[in-house]
Amino acid sequence: MDHKRKRLERAEENRAKKAAELMKLQEKDTHKLAELKEKQRKIVAKALGISESYEEGAAFDQEKQELKKQEVLKERLFKVKQKLKQEYEDKRQAKKAKKLANKICLL
Repeated sequence: MDHKRKRLERAEENRAKKAAELMKLQEKDTHKLAELKEKQRKIVAKALGISESYEEGAAFDQEKQELKKQEVLKERLFKVKQKLKQEYEDKRQAKKAKKLANKICLL
């Protein structure tokens, strides 16, 4: 328990130090502040499971949604074609093997 308490205390100290750093940043440190905000945004996004490719408001862009829908349909169609092609090839091979087996039996 003491170990957990110490770890929590250290975490709280680190948070306090970071808060103090943010308070020290002046308006002239906008680049540093923006960098810290970006790091914080990435941490939160990772914690929430938001992908890197997420675009804010993209769900309301009908053109993007239509393009995304078409891409998904193309992928599905490609997979179905591949599956049918594989099934056809399997049947062809089975037919060939059966024909060869019949030929061997006739000898």
